[in-house]
Amino acid sequence: MNESATGPVALSTDGRTVYVGSVENKLWAVNTNNPAAMSATWSHEATAKVDTLPVVTPNAIYVAGFDGYIHAVVPATGQDVPGFSFMSQYPFSSNVMRTSSGTLYAANLDEKLYALDSSGGTLGTYTIGRAVGTSPMAGPGNIIYAACSVGPAPDYGPGRLHALTAALDQLLWYFQPAQGLEFKASPVLVSPSGGSPFLVIGNGNGHVYALDVTAPSS
Repeated sequence: MNESATGPVALSTDGRTVYVGSVENKLWAVNTNNPAAMSATWSHEATAKVDTLPVVTPNAIYVAGFDGYIHAVVPATGQDVPGFSFMSQYPFSSNVMRTSSGTLYAANLDEKLYALDSSGGTLGTYTIGRAVGTSPMAGPGNIIYAACSVGPAPDYGPGRLHALTAALDQLLWYFQPAQGLEFKASPVLVSPSGGSPFLVIGNGNGHVYALDVTAPSS
């Protein structure tokens, strides 16, 4: 593997292989059984760079590419998963997120958030209104969270965190910090032992926010 591996690394379900994207338009599978002599098992060709985090399941690896495709790859071979197809006219720069029910969510630079089934069929969309470079996440009650900036260039602020139904057919609430700047980070769910879960997200204004996931925030 003589390429620039610029994407985040994901681990296989058996812990023996890592998957990583490159600016040379490939997703690589690298065997890690022998750390001193790691070797590429396969590479999957895209038509633009792949620098997002792969989602690994026993039957498929899902990764969003800058070519506008969500690639579904067979873990053992690197071949396309038969029957899966999804393409946008715009690039993906955020990770695919998969829920426990198997629904895929991906935010695109076309200013939309997509919900997809296991074959790449569109279950729902939500127009964010700005290009989304952060990754969506799921929280309790099947609420989907997506952060973006809502201001014009060149400042791209302020940031706004959206809370949406799983079908992406309803905005439940949004959080827009006072004097906030662009959201470049993705939200993270924290589930403390014995306590209620909450969201944590950082903003370009230098603040990190903890938000209640059970009630609207303002």
